[in-house]
Amino acid sequence: MAGVVPISAFGAVVVAEYGAGRAVAVDDVRAEPDKVPAGSVPSYEAVGIRAHCSVPVVHSARLVSCIGAHSSTPRHWKLEEVDLLRTVVEREYRRAMFEGVAASFEEFYPPLNTWLDVRASPSEDGLSVFFQDVTERRRNEEALRQSEERYRLLVEGATVYAMILTDTEGLITSWNRGAERIMGWTEAEVLGRPVALAFTPEDRAEGIPERELRRASTDGRAVNLRCHMKKDGSRFYADGITEGLLGDEGNLRGFAIVMRDATGRKALEDERLRLVALAENSTDFIGMSDMADIPFYVNPTGLRLIGLADMEQATRTRGIQFFHEDDRDFILNDLLPRVLREGHVEAEMRLRHFGTGEAIWVNYTLFTIADAGENLLEIATVI
Repeated sequence: MAGVVPISAFGAVVVAEYGAGRAVAVDDVRAEPDKVPAGSVPSYEAVGIRAHCSVPVVHSARLVSCIGAHSSTPRHWKLEEVDLLRTVVEREYRRAMFEGVAASFEEFYPPLNTWLDVRASPSEDGLSVFFQDVTERRRNEEALRQSEERYRLLVEGATVYAMILTDTEGLITSWNRGAERIMGWTEAEVLGRPVALAFTPEDRAEGIPERELRRASTDGRAVNLRCHMKKDGSRFYADGITEGLLGDEGNLRGFAIVMRDATGRKALEDERLRLVALAENSTDFIGMSDMADIPFYVNPTGLRLIGLADMEQATRTRGIQFFHEDDRDFILNDLLPRVLREGHVEAEMRLRHFGTGEAIWVNYTLFTIADAGENLLEIATVI
């Protein structure tokens, strides 16, 4: 917090009390000169301490460490608070000593990695101690605990995905926060109700919910790509999957349904399909590449113009290779920097025919495509 400050800077009383293993409690460092001399007050203020209570750890007449509670304002330390700190110090000291003994033990004996159930009872000789190996039980318990904790964190923390569990009849037994966010019902409102409540009336009339559960029980899973209902009656397009949950003996115990709202993505896909349909029938060269200049779409007109058979050939080269070698420096050093700055450029230049090497003069329009956050995603061209 404030560099290296020696203990002596906090006053002779603190040094003496720590060395003797006694606790130090100061209610106000500015008002207790017998404990904090005026020359030591700046050391406390440097680390924002106005009151403190500290308990030292002394081993073999040597100060090892201390644990302290600090306050930035004056406060009165109660006796039970000092006792609490002392209890914590003693417990940590015993733990550290035990670990030290264990470390010494492992220098001479290989680690056992064994959990022991230790029980002690009085005997004629003093005390009898019994050890029982419970390693396997503890490992199983720990594995189960970790599995349950991972599941809890996954299900409770996932708000993008709706995660729903049902029994074998399709009645809801678990409904996470993602399902609440996407569909509007709280878990209390849906527990025990059929999962069919999230399906559209027409799908319910056709028995789609039951059909999906049957498919998941026989095939292990069923893909769920369709419109679903929200609590307010609105609809959304869901991208999800339903899986059958099997017990240890292979018997069906219920179903797990995971879905997300893909309405926006489906709208984009539909729009892209419409644009692709237009591009496929255009007499212009239309192409798109990623920001690394790797083409991922060239329409049939473009492929014919530069002498490529299909998109597989197009994706094996960078977009710059589509152009005549005499124009590549201009594209890389002038045109591309301008389109990244301005978003749109036009120029006359030459393509090259991959088969014959012929130069083909074209009117070239280049523009960028960005997402809603104005992050550049692709570069598109119309020639």
